[in-house]
Amino acid sequence: MVKAFILPHQNIVFLGNKKYVKSEQDIKSEQYVKSLFEESCYKNYTDAFFQLLHIDEDEVWQGATVNRIKTKSLIILGTTGVGKTTLAENIMNAIQKDYGHRGVCSVYTNDVSLGELMEYGLKTFNFFGDLLQVGLPKVYVLVFDDATAVEVAPEEIRKFFSIRHEIQKYSGITEGIVYSIFLTHDWYSLNKLFRRYGVAAAILSVPPLDKCSRSQIEGLIGKEAVALLDKVSFKAMDYDAYKGYGFVKLPLPPDGKSNAVGYIHFENTHAEYFQIKYGENQTAKGNSVERVLHIPETKKEDIKKDLESAERAKAKNRERQQRFRQKKMQVPKI
Repeated sequence: MVKAFILPHQNIVFLGNKKYVKSEQDIKSEQYVKSLFEESCYKNYTDAFFQLLHIDEDEVWQGATVNRIKTKSLIILGTTGVGKTTLAENIMNAIQKDYGHRGVCSVYTNDVSLGELMEYGLKTFNFFGDLLQVGLPKVYVLVFDDATAVEVAPEEIRKFFSIRHEIQKYSGITEGIVYSIFLTHDWYSLNKLFRRYGVAAAILSVPPLDKCSRSQIEGLIGKEAVALLDKVSFKAMDYDAYKGYGFVKLPLPPDGKSNAVGYIHFENTHAEYFQIKYGENQTAKGNSVERVLHIPETKKEDIKKDLESAERAKAKNRERQQRFRQKKMQVPKI
């Protein structure tokens, strides 16, 4: 992995051993984009957004035997090339820095389904602790890229919303934090349950021709914010100077301010995570350490057992509902 970094106040970028000096046009473009957001009626909520990720350790780690695992779900919306993955990596880095002493495991995919992402993560958490030599991880980050490209089954949604209990089932852990990040191109096609129960949304661009999605996003962050994104997001796909800005919708206005919508600014970064794809050996590089994991293919027998078990559970549930309806319909004797 080629490391890139910028020397402050010198406008010089080093890519490996090559030096690249920013052009005057690049500098002017960056200043122009910055001024657009700073001079708007919206406040900079970058710090408030990342502060939202933090959970006080006293709320989680109390030595209790009951399930105290906390969950937080985020949504990042944007077209290709506007910085969705970059923002997700910023979030991963912030979480790793915040809870690194507890052990953080970040898993990323843009290829497998949500169910396989959760299944892979939950079943491998048991040996991540020995592999990373930091003890069993207590903080998990699941990044589901291109969340509308793969169909999400109802059973996967059920597991997602009971992931606390799934973790306890597979690992025995009762204290920890689970962050789930959904990256999507299409707001409307993202399952409404994920939209409804996410704690925050980051909007980096708005689909120009999808009137339904645009209408919903205008209701979420306001027409002025959407108009501002239209000015920069289209150019961000081709020019790096326009990247790194977006709007966030927080659950509450920070510091008592009247608006829960503000803009966010993030830098280009590289996070350490495990990337998973269908049946391949994957490599995760970070801090000059190379780690290779093999993802075992799911056995057909296991899938068959799970399906049979699910069908039995559904049949029992239907029987209970039928008995309840019959009992309710019975006319009492006078």
